Amino acid sequence: MGTSLVLYALGVDKDTIFQDYLMTNEFTKASVQAELAAVKEPELVPSLEEGFGVTRQKRERLREMYLEG
Repeated sequence: MGTSLVLYALGVDKDTIFQDYLMTNEFTKASVQAELAAVKEPELVPSLEEGFGVTRQKRERLREMYLEG
């Protein structure tokens, strides 16, 4: 949103600002997909537990709180 305001203040038309926003979303989506593809699940669990203190019990509680089904 901040970038959009700067572009608008510089006189960039709304259609161009919107197209820039869409391109940013596509870049972000591709970036996140690449990062997720690089993550090996067995490596992620110890990182969650050791680095952040998110134990199996805490992960289960988070699932109960935020996921349906």
